[in-house]
Amino acid sequence: MPVLRELSLQLYHEDEDVIRLLPGAFTGSCPLLTSLTLANCFPQWDTHLFSSPLTHLTLATHWIDEDYDPLPTTAEFRAILAALPTLEELVLTNFYPKTPADGEQLNPLTLSNRFRRLTVDISCGSVYEDMNSNFWGSFIFPSTAAIYFEINLDDLESWDAEDGWHFLDPFTQLHDSGSDPQELYLSLDHMTMSYAENPLFSTRLCGLPIPSPSSRHVWAATELPLHLHRLRLAHLSSIRFTSAIQGHYTAPDAWVLAFSVATSIQRVTLTLRHVIPLLDALSATRPDGGMSLFPQMRTLIINSDTDGDEGKNGLELDMSLIDLVDIREGVGAPLQEIMVPEAISSWHIWTHIGEKATVTFYKYT
Repeated sequence: MPVLRELSLQLYHEDEDVIRLLPGAFTGSCPLLTSLTLANCFPQWDTHLFSSPLTHLTLATHWIDEDYDPLPTTAEFRAILAALPTLEELVLTNFYPKTPADGEQLNPLTLSNRFRRLTVDISCGSVYEDMNSNFWGSFIFPSTAAIYFEINLDDLESWDAEDGWHFLDPFTQLHDSGSDPQELYLSLDHMTMSYAENPLFSTRLCGLPIPSPSSRHVWAATELPLHLHRLRLAHLSSIRFTSAIQGHYTAPDAWVLAFSVATSIQRVTLTLRHVIPLLDALSATRPDGGMSLFPQMRTLIINSDTDGDEGKNGLELDMSLIDLVDIREGVGAPLQEIMVPEAISSWHIWTHIGEKATVTFYKYT
């Protein structure tokens, strides 16, 4: 098939079986093949299809029996990826290589810097339980790539391994040496870490972040904040909280306990809903006189991820904002800029704040 450029083989039927193609299928070379999609039907894993100049590869199953016979071994999958130096995008749906049965540990395979995007979507509990950690420990994707990992499992903890947190493996097992995360977006069931600080308006202030390279994204039906202590937060320079997260931490001490290790934060984005405990935490000081939370914070961005948040002005909010600016100035850690939506630019509090920090009004994009 010397002129074949794209190939998609997708099998859909009620039994949800996965079939293997006969060994004689695809014996010829495909020197121009750049995009390959295989769903529920797979050739032999040493097929010439995987020696083509592929840039896009999708491997998917709807469901798979626990014997996992149709799936490649970890060694076979390593050989496939190693033979595809031009690969830029890999999509896996309920598809992982099998964990070595004999406990053999292979050195992780590092993909080339040409690789741009990995998408993994898991809704089969046994695939997640038996093979998730092996996959993330067996392959190193460059920090310049975007990685999207979505787990659609009810009662996730019952499927997870002994310690119940391996949905975070894309963060904990993919770090290149010297590649520390720079930005964190945090909601209750969605977390994004970026490995390069993005210009302020390259991401949406309202809603989810715009997909970007050099980032890791995890969606999981569990409370992600309970596992923050497993992540590398010390070098973060920017952090963004949703209203759902702000409702999770209901006291200033809870904020300090969860995020005090993130001492390099310079930019904080928050919403007005459930904001008072966070503002109080940002105003709290340590016994030695330093700031308890984000001592290097210089920019505060007021965002809205829920309709109607902009209108909730009141004395308590005004006093919390004034305390934040005054206390930080008093301990030598002044807030330099507050960015405010134009929808609330008429609030009188900004005139007072503007005497000590720059107040910038912006439109949502």
